[in-house]
Amino acid sequence: MSGRLLDEFQSWHNRDDYLPFPEWSQAFHSLVQMWRHFRPPVPDEDPNEDPVQHFVEHFLIVAARITSQNWPIWREYDKRIRRIIWADAASEQSINFVLSKLNSSILADAEVTITGKMGSASDFTTIQDSAWWAIVSASGSDIVKLGKKFADSVTRAISAIRSPPVAPTSKDKGKRKREDDHRPGPSEPFRGGDSRGGDGRSSVPYELPGLNRPLFCIICCCITAEHGWQGCKRPANNTIQRQGAGWIWPGAKVGIC
Repeated sequence: MSGRLLDEFQSWHNRDDYLPFPEWSQAFHSLVQMWRHFRPPVPDEDPNEDPVQHFVEHFLIVAARITSQNWPIWREYDKRIRRIIWADAASEQSINFVLSKLNSSILADAEVTITGKMGSASDFTTIQDSAWWAIVSASGSDIVKLGKKFADSVTRAISAIRSPPVAPTSKDKGKRKREDDHRPGPSEPFRGGDSRGGDGRSSVPYELPGLNRPLFCIICCCITAEHGWQGCKRPANNTIQRQGAGWIWPGAKVGIC
């Protein structure tokens, strides 16, 4: 892998540094499902020898300890664990520690990397300063009032990282006025618009816009700019089946995507 594909591959590793917990959890479970498919349980295998089961237990170790304050530390811990797993898998070596148990040494490294000190993952001295604590300690109507305030603050925080709106120029204002002048009034009949979307493409369900950079397709397991998973025609495993606009394993109740 080199050039553009390598750059795109690295960019997804960079995004991994900022995954919120819900998205991390979703991605983790998707990875477990794919791993389990390509590495099914061996008959009469001791569950303690099953690497996929160990990986699930690693997830439980992390998920059971997460708060809104220490999540960056545990995200770093998970990244370090996965880096070791894939490095050992590539070299066909066995992992030299037990995944189903908390590795205090790796956790300490993650703590120092994120906060500069060990023990910070279990430091709850400032938990009463968190917004969630205000909701937990509230009573009566204050619960809803503070809860809505907290939800609004999250929404504002998300919108704040996007580019600020550009103030309309006098030319834009004139154009908007002309559009308003031609807009039908309450007594005028409604005229249907063009069936195409705002970007000029036909509004055909599930039609993906052209990809402008390579992405990982979970169906063919390739990094490609030629299609998304909905348009994939060469699944890596020929047993999966089309279901509407998605894919599903034969006999499964829930689709892959």
